[in-house]
Amino acid sequence: EVAVEESPHRTIAAGLSFQTDEGAGVLGSWEHRNLTGRADRLELDAKFTGIGLRFHTGYTLDDFRRPDQRLTFRLLAL
Repeated sequence: EVAVEESPHRTIAAGLSFQTDEGAGVLGSWEHRNLTGRADRLELDAKFTGIGLRFHTGYTLDDFRRPDQRLTFRLLAL
């Protein structure tokens, strides 16, 4: 017997980073899965480093028009 349970729809993450070319950084992200009930995903993430800011947002809709097709929108700002 196997019991299956749906995971939470939202994920929040935060972290610290260090890279030799960018220096120390702080990053955070937020994700909402199944936002409209159509197996879609909305993602937002940001990274602040010693040389700048990177912001990314994306929206993905699986099974768009066909089961093997995916629609994705992405926006990246540096």
